[in-house]
Parts: sequence; structure tokens; C-alpha cells
Amino acid sequence: MKTIVETIGDAYMVVGGVGERCARHAAEVGSLALHVLQAVPGLRMRVALAEPPRIRIGEQEGYPSED
Repeated sequence: MKTIVETIGDAYMVVGGVGERCARHAAEVGSLALHVLQAVPGLRMRVALAEPPRIRIGEQEGYPSED
């Protein structure tokens, strides 16, 4: 499965199953999201932060229209 990661300001957008249909694209992107959630608390920062990093994850499923 091909995956694309783009930055939007201070956010990241991940698109799975690009270019080829994959029956498991939603599960693969969801798995990535869970791995990110597990990894964030263990991140070590070079500078002290006033607040711990916050993360928001959402998932949208669908195929682009053929118009």
C-alpha cells in the first residue's frame, strides 16, 4: 500500500491507499494512528515544554469521485 504524508502548518496528514485500491487501507492508517498515540508520551524534547504534547487524530474513508 502506498502512503503519503504531508505537513499542514504544525499538523501532519496521512493518506493511505493512494494510487491503488487496498481493502485494508483504513485498517493500516488506523494502525499507524495507534502507533503514533503510543509513541508520543515517550518522546524526549530538546527543550522543556510548558505543557505535554497534545495529539488529535481523525480518520476519513472514501474514494474520490470520478467526475
